[in-house]
Amino acid sequence: VAVIRGFGLSSGALATSAAPDDNNIVCVGTNAPDMAAAEERLDAAAAKLGCRLPSAFGYLMFLEITSIPDYAITDLGLVDCRALTTVQPVLGSA
Repeated sequence: VAVIRGFGLSSGALATSAAPDDNNIVCVGTNAPDMAAAEERLDAAAAKLGCRLPSAFGYLMFLEITSIPDYAITDLGLVDCRALTTVQPVLGSA
């Protein structure tokens, strides 16, 4: 928690879970209730689209971490983090 300036917000809040150095949620706002609502509204919007995960944006954050074993989504595509190779996903018809 810190005090910052320069965003010019007069009300409300902005939040993102895209923080590449430490993969934490970053939120900037003028008051605590609006800051809490900024992430809640994103998850509510994901749920409205049919997502059943408790925190869609929290899950998205972990998909790109290549230091966690198994697989990651990167700019190269799907990567097998143990073998350090790209993997072609199998696409089938539903």
